[in-house]
Amino acid sequence: MDTDSHNGDRPRSPLLEIKGLTKRFPGVTALNAVDLSLAPAEIHALVGENGAGKSTLIKLLCGSYIPDVGEMRFCGAPYTPQSPLDALEAGIRVVYQEFNLLPYLSVAENLLFDCLPRRYGLLLDYRTLHKRASALLKQVGLDVDPHISVERLGIAQRQLLEIGKALREPVANPRRADRDPYVTRDQTTLRNYPRRARLGCNGHLCVPSS
Repeated sequence: MDTDSHNGDRPRSPLLEIKGLTKRFPGVTALNAVDLSLAPAEIHALVGENGAGKSTLIKLLCGSYIPDVGEMRFCGAPYTPQSPLDALEAGIRVVYQEFNLLPYLSVAENLLFDCLPRRYGLLLDYRTLHKRASALLKQVGLDVDPHISVERLGIAQRQLLEIGKALREPVANPRRADRDPYVTRDQTTLRNYPRRARLGCNGHLCVPSS
C-alpha cells in the first residue's frame, strides 16, 4: 500500500501519527508495521491492490478494528479508539463507498437527520434546517437545491452529500475540526480532487482510497 499526498503548504506538525501499526487475522497479516504521518489541510490517497490493507487501515482509524501492534497519536495525544463511537467523538469520520442515505427524504433532512433543528423542542425549524444544509452543500461544492429528495441525485452527488454529513457537526477544538477519510470510485469525483482540496483549508483531513 502506498500513500500520495497533495499539499502545497510548508510542513506542519502532524495531526495524525501512525507508527508500526499491525493487524492480523487468522492465517493472514492484513496490515504490517505501517508508519504514516498526516498534517492538517492535507489530502492523502491510499493506493494498492485488493488485500493491500487499505480498508483495514481505515477501520483501525475509525475504531472498527483494534490494532494488534503499534500506536496512533491524534492532535498530539495517544489515540486508541475502541469503537466507531470513540472515533466520532474524537472527530474522525469515515464516508464509505456504500451510501447511508434515505432516498425519499430531502437533501437537507439527510444532511441533518440525527440533529434536526426544532422550534419549541417539537416543531421542525425548516428555515434553520435549509440554512445549515445550504452552508454544508457550499462547503463540499454540491450545487443542488436542499429541498429536493435524495432519490433525484446522481452517484457523485450522493457521495458529496455523504461527505457533507460527515462535516456537519462543529467541534470545540479548532484543531480537531472534522476529518473525513472517504472512499469513492466515481470518476467525476476523482477528477475533482484539486477542487476538493479546499476542504483541507479548514483543517480537514481527506484520505481517498482506491
